[in-house]
Amino acid sequence: MALKLRKGGVWQDITGLKLYAAGAWRTIKNVKVYASGAWRDVANFVTVSPMSAKAVPAFVGGSSNFSVVTTGSTTVTPIGGSAPCTYAWVVSTAPYPSFAVSPTSATTVFRCSGIASGDDSSGTATCTVTDSLGSTATALVSLAFSRA
Repeated sequence: MALKLRKGGVWQDITGLKLYAAGAWRTIKNVKVYASGAWRDVANFVTVSPMSAKAVPAFVGGSSNFSVVTTGSTTVTPIGGSAPCTYAWVVSTAPYPSFAVSPTSATTVFRCSGIASGDDSSGTATCTVTDSLGSTATALVSLAFSRA
């Protein structure tokens, strides 16, 4: 059950509480009520640091003698936020189409198809990471594909 506060005639969710005691502000982590002979949780507050994401490596490339080229792998790591996280890769390359082989995983490789002999394709992959509280962060990876 979420705690709500009425402010200006509008009910708003309370995401955290502080109490001034002994000369300092203290964060309240949970609220309990005593009812029917037992303490019951009314609300628990989670402190979450701001979220960012980092891709390692931030550049991946691949080369092949065939029209389909696959890169090495890259892994996105969320920093901060609240686990678990979901991942969504979107790829933008030119002039040939490409895609993330594992578009909902933290680790993926990228594949480009239809590359003409002696041609190249490059672009960017963006991974949007969403944590369990709905916060998002993005990480970018530069892509390069080459056909011998």
